Amino acid sequence: KVAVSSKRLERKPKNWEFLIRLLADHRANPKLIRWEDEAKGTFLLVKPQIITDLWNSKTKKTKISYHNFARGLRYHYKTGALFNVGDRQLVYGCGPKAVEFLRKSKQRKHI
Repeated sequence: KVAVSSKRLERKPKNWEFLIRLLADHRANPKLIRWEDEAKGTFLLVKPQIITDLWNSKTKKTKISYHNFARGLRYHYKTGALFNVGDRQLVYGCGPKAVEFLRKSKQRKHI
């Protein structure tokens, strides 16, 4: 017989949420990730491999390469979290979901 936990499983952060948190972290921004144009919501992954390694250390899943991490980010173009920034490599844009996430996280810091 298997015991069923009454605890709800906490949702792990999405990869785009992880990037937004890195943007807000003075230890990571601008060394690992930085705003290209904060007003437009575009940012650059300065050290994509280190960012991927940090992501891998946060998740309990199989370790992934930057190539697979980036594929996961591109998926979020459809969800409204990120948008494509033309043909620029390592540059992503914050979609409506990410803008809202960033706004809420800034509000939490000021409370």
